[in-house]
Formats: sequence, C-alpha cells, structure tokens
Amino acid sequence: RIGSTDCILSMLSNHESSESLSVLPTTSEDYTIYKKRWAHVAMFSFISFSNAITWITFSSIFYQVTQFYDQSSLAINFLSLVFLICYVPLFLPASWILDIWGLRPGAILIGGIFTSIGAWIRVLGYKPSLFFVLLIGQIICACAQPFILNAQPMVAANWFPAGERTIATTIITASNAVGSAAGIFIPSLIVSNTTCTNETTCSDGKIMGMDQIPFLLFLEAVFCTVWAVIGLIFFSSKPPTPPSAAAEMAGKEVLAFKESVYSSLRQTGELFLDINFLFLTAAFGITMGMFNTLATLLDQIFSPYDYSDVQTGLAGAFVIVAGLVGAGILGTVVDKYRVYKTATLFCLIGGTISLVVFTLLIPLKIYALVSVALMAFGFCNVAYLPISLELSAEITFGKMKEAIPSGIMIATGQIFGIVMIVGLGEILSEKTTKSVQITLWVSAGLTAISILVMAFFRGELKRNDFENLHKEEARPLI
Repeated sequence: RIGSTDCILSMLSNHESSESLSVLPTTSEDYTIYKKRWAHVAMFSFISFSNAITWITFSSIFYQVTQFYDQSSLAINFLSLVFLICYVPLFLPASWILDIWGLRPGAILIGGIFTSIGAWIRVLGYKPSLFFVLLIGQIICACAQPFILNAQPMVAANWFPAGERTIATTIITASNAVGSAAGIFIPSLIVSNTTCTNETTCSDGKIMGMDQIPFLLFLEAVFCTVWAVIGLIFFSSKPPTPPSAAAEMAGKEVLAFKESVYSSLRQTGELFLDINFLFLTAAFGITMGMFNTLATLLDQIFSPYDYSDVQTGLAGAFVIVAGLVGAGILGTVVDKYRVYKTATLFCLIGGTISLVVFTLLIPLKIYALVSVALMAFGFCNVAYLPISLELSAEITFGKMKEAIPSGIMIATGQIFGIVMIVGLGEILSEKTTKSVQITLWVSAGLTAISILVMAFFRGELKRNDFENLHKEEARPLI
C-alpha cells in the first residue's frame, strides 16, 4: 500500500485551506541539469515499451490465436480492447496517485510491476482451455497502463529544462509506439501461419505449433520483468534540484494539491469548461483512437487482400519507424520555435492524406507503395501524439500538474478506440475487401474531422510565457 490512512485523512481535512496554484511564488536561482536524466528517459521508455507489447501481442496473429483458443473474433479483439476499457475508469485515480506520490510509486511500482505480473499470468494461459487465464493477465496489464501513459509528460517536466521537454516527451511517447510495432511484428515471426498441432517440428523449422503462442508469451514476460526490476532499483521521481522554473513551481503545486482532494476535483472540472482544451482533446482523441483501432485490426485489414503475416507485421513496424523519424524532427522543431499548433495541423493533414492514399493502394497489392503510404501515415500520426500532450501541459500550466490533462486526453482516445474497434471490427468480421474499404474510408473521414476541430484551437502557451518571465540559466551536472 502506498501512503497511509493518516496522510489521506489529512488531505481530506485540509480542503478549505487550498490556494490558487497560479499565484505560487518561484525563485530566480540558477537551475541544474543532470546527465542521468537521459537514463531515466531510457528506463521509463522501456517500461512503456513493455506495456505496449502486451497490449498489441495478438494483432498480427489474430487468426492463429482465434484457432488456438477456439474463440470468436470479438473475444480475441477484446484482448486488446480491454486496455482501452480499463483506462477510462482508472485514468483519474492514476493521475492523482502520480501527482500526489510521484513517478516512482505510480509509474514504476504500479505501472511497471503490474505489467510484469500480468505478463506472467498470461503465460499460465498456455492451453486452449485456459483462455480466461490469458484474459486475466491482459486485464492486469491493462490496469497498469494508465500509470504509465499518464506519466509520460511528467518525466520530461520533472527532469528536463524548457528546451528539451518536447523531445524528451517525444522519445517516451515514441517508445510506447515502438513497443506496439514490436508487439505487431515479432509475433508474426514466432507464430507460424500454418496449422501444426502434432508432436513434431513444423516444416518451416519453427517451434511446434502448439508451443508457439506460449513461447511468445514467455519471452514477453521475461522482457517486462527485466525492465520492471531495473526501474525499481534505479528510477527516481525527480532530481535533487529542479531543472527549470516550471519544475520548481510544479514542486509547490504538489504541496498545494495534497492539501485537498476536493480542490483537485474542482480543478479537473474546470478543464471541461476550457474550450481550447476541449478542442485539443477532441482532435487528440480521434487521432489516438484511430491509431489504436488500426493497430488492433491490422491483420484483419491485410488478410482479405492475401498479404502474408510477415508483411502485415512489417507494415506495423514501418508505421512506427517512420513515426520515430517524424517525432524526432517535429519534436526538435517545436522545442526550438514553439510552433505547437502549426505542427499539430501539419500532422493531422498529412496523416489524413496518407491514409486516403493507403486506402487506394492496398487493393493494388504493390507492397512497396503500400509501405510508403503507411510510413507517411506513421510519420505524421505518431509524431502528433507527444506534441499534443506537451501542448496540453502548456495551456493548463498553473492549474494542475501534467498527469490529469494528459490522462483526460488519453482517456478520450481510448473511448474513441473502443467505439471504433467494436464497430469497425464488426464490419471486418465479414472478411471481404469491401469491408476493408468501408473501414478505411470511415477512418479517413474521422481524421479529416480532427483537422476541422484543431483549426478552432486558440490556446495560450502559459508555461512558455511563465518561463520567459523567469529566465533560467541551467548548468549541467553529473
């Protein structure tokens, strides 16, 4: 158990004494940048990576898993869908825990360790008759996800100066996307697309058919455990001294936040009255929901056109690799010039155009062209997510810490994803090329709507303005 009953009672009893966070004082002293900030980004990134692979493990081997466990299409899609469902009721408690007790208890002790525990429970579902055990493991991994996703902008805010925060958030967010790519591609290499249920080795030299899926789950469990243990040993919530004026103010915000849970509820409600936050959240929700949907339904999109499992897995990997490039380029540009809205509109427009091109190309079965279209989609779509999370921290600065705004945005994306996966998954259950085209055109139409929504955004960069008023000189330190 994290914390104590006395601590909780103290928070509840002091709600009348909370102060406005926007008027908290700051100092003008020099700030320190620690070199180990990059090690913390790496540790957190691999924990986020490990949670992502548990989410999307079964996407590229959908039909093999359906056959292995003798379950319906909806039941197998639910293994991924459960992550989106669990996030919605848990994102706010996860945000509070992160804000009150910090990154280490929230993201590492709960997020990382629960991912590891869930991964090992999945291993216990190694028989076709133990599908319910596999599902329990997925649910535990899903419950860990909000503590990881909501912490992404917090790592950058706690450890990095103003000129590096966007690129740090980009790396962390991209690591989750890379985990998704690995979770799509690696299973397609391990699990054969042929039936092999006897006691001999399959003709292609892979592990025996009945052992392939359990072996995959075992490898993922080992990976999740290694990084959870590393994070548990070495990860710290924040450096000894703040790296920026905003980080120093955030430390004071935590104290104010602890004084009243009721105050935090009020501040959360205020976000839903901020029209610019609602515009940003709606655009983000559509975009993230679309990414989750396409990742979950990838095999069902490619299979009617007779693409192989390896081609499907590579397609997912191409999306993420291109996304990493886009995130690196655009993250650096945004860090330097603070052009958040321009960057988000570029990503949304580019993502919509590339998705339309992909829809037109996939029936032609020219894999090289299909891959290029997907890479363009990944370049824009993956890069959009961290920039939007940083933008939410900018426009809500002074009201609360980063976990709650980012949590609300991600929850919106999960809700969109739930609706789209269920709806479009039902269409794809027909297993026809017509159903794929309907799915993709609906997806492209929704991303076009996100462009219109974001065009109305007029939010102010409050954190950037604050730091311009409190010029900081950060000095490097080991």
